[in-house]
Amino acid sequence: MGTLSYLENIGSKTKYHFVQRSGHQNPFLGIDVGSYSFPTFGDLDGDRDLDLLIGSSSGALLYVKNVGTIAAPAFVEQRSDENPFFGIELSSFAAPELFDIDDDGDPDSGYNSDASNVSKGSSKRCVSHGCVCCPCKVHV
Repeated sequence: MGTLSYLENIGSKTKYHFVQRSGHQNPFLGIDVGSYSFPTFGDLDGDRDLDLLIGSSSGALLYVKNVGTIAAPAFVEQRSDENPFFGIELSSFAAPELFDIDDDGDPDSGYNSDASNVSKGSSKRCVSHGCVCCPCKVHV
């Protein structure tokens, strides 16, 4: 089982001071990300808070929805049909990124096709052809 650590900045915007949060102070508690995971954040459901997309060593993409708020996040892994990335198998060690590459207001996703060897520079992008809740289905 792999876990995500949470480091909270209890300092200011100009003078950072990070503290590791564990147990129930870690909003990612109980989410199994496997080994060699690659997390990235973005608003995947259009509710203005940050959700989590995680690439795994197997090439599967985990979608962890923030069902809380911006100020009090609460993350729940979305499985099967609740995960808009379900069934998309990328190459091993896929490291996704979220961005709006086509400037249509919804998130698109690109990924390094083998993040275990980033120096190769091999990457692909996935263009969204749907609403915010149904990100990418077409690889370019």
